[in-house]
Amino acid sequence: MVKPAIVQNTLVASNQLLETVFVEINQKIIVVTGAGSGIGRALVEKFVAEGAKQVIAVDIDAANASETASANACLAMTADVACEADMIRVIDEVEAQVGPIDLFCSNAGLAAGPSEQSPDQEWQISWDVNVMAHVYAARHLVPRMIKRGGGYLLNTASAAGLLNQIGGAAYGVTKHAAVGFGEWLALTYGHQGIKVSLLCPQAVRTAMTAADPDQLGTEGLQAAAGDGMLEANVVADIVAQGLQQESFLILPHPEVTEYMQRKTADYDRWIKGMNRFHQSLAGG
Repeated sequence: MVKPAIVQNTLVASNQLLETVFVEINQKIIVVTGAGSGIGRALVEKFVAEGAKQVIAVDIDAANASETASANACLAMTADVACEADMIRVIDEVEAQVGPIDLFCSNAGLAAGPSEQSPDQEWQISWDVNVMAHVYAARHLVPRMIKRGGGYLLNTASAAGLLNQIGGAAYGVTKHAAVGFGEWLALTYGHQGIKVSLLCPQAVRTAMTAADPDQLGTEGLQAAAGDGMLEANVVADIVAQGLQQESFLILPHPEVTEYMQRKTADYDRWIKGMNRFHQSLAGG
């Protein structure tokens, strides 16, 4: 397991071991979307192992949600995170039948729309899943959480939301929006007990990274995996650390912190450098 270190309210991973009991997860009611596979399934496994009172595995694929739930002795629900009515149903049913949601992990995401030439439908579904799903969860949970004294939102964004994505236009753009919305939630509601963390990994071994490279682009996948392809369970361990320490940014790949510093130090130089990197990946 990799050891995280705090840098300006940011959790980044290093390569030393650390053993910690994640007491904050214990006895909490947690919802995880995109729980049918990948990071979502790994989060469910981690939260159950750490003693959550109940974990609800939500996925658009009923069979995958049930498989995750069966393997972890938790509950399964089917929902499309891009549909506000589905998100309302999940929140209402969990709070009525299980109890108040302590932690909502808005984790579902997709990669579509590799360029500005991509059809509007690909841009729209990217926006709906990668951005509006976070909005819907906050819209219908934040008021309830404030009334009961607070709550926690974990939104899965991506390092692409901080550094953009070579070969993945809609992905990079919508993940930037997801980061912006997470920042807005934190600066708007932090004083009312609403905690927010953004999970921003680079490449993780999931169904998304194994999917058609035309969506993220072969160059995009190469770029994202440049600092190593992490296993989902490793990411889940780092997430648990980040939640314990209430880190706003959770960065499983520590290199991302340095890349962000370079970007903000000299934006023009960074753009030119990324363009050269793009050309090198494309064989130009």
